[in-house]
Amino acid sequence: MLLQRMKVSKQSRVKKSAVILERLKALEEIQQAKRVMVYVNFQDEVETKDFIQYLWDKNIEVIVPLSDPKSRELHPSLLYSFEELAPGNFGVLEPIKQAIRIVDVDTLDVIIVPGLAFDRHGGRIGYGAGYYDRFFERTPNATIIAVAFDEQIISEVPMENHDKRIPLIITDQEFIETKFVL
Repeated sequence: MLLQRMKVSKQSRVKKSAVILERLKALEEIQQAKRVMVYVNFQDEVETKDFIQYLWDKNIEVIVPLSDPKSRELHPSLLYSFEELAPGNFGVLEPIKQAIRIVDVDTLDVIIVPGLAFDRHGGRIGYGAGYYDRFFERTPNATIIAVAFDEQIISEVPMENHDKRIPLIITDQEFIETKFVL
């Protein structure tokens, strides 16, 4: 599945990411949000930095995930600038120690998530550690949205009992509403 996403060239990834992020910006949930948790893109994921800048420009608070390998949990941290980021666990950009500002999960309006692959029923394959699945259990009131390249949509994602389905997936080709509620 990582190979599917890696097939998207850098030039195509930039263009497709721009389309996805324009679709995301148009959502009422984003327009009305006060706090949006969004991953900082890593390697060949849908690029999110322009979206993060858009949120700041709209005075919407940006929250980024901070991973804790000991507890295998994600913690939401308020981000004020890209300069507060450095490679953290797993090489993903995370807030530097002096810039960690944990916020209450109940204050998150929208959570934007990455993944390796998705299906039309909301199935998601992440990176295998279950961080987001556990995090979703703590955020029942937030709107969960996945962003992905069309190449990442597959016929069926194998799901286990602890896996959570994603209610809305936005690709460069379509909106996939899965009718699942977390």
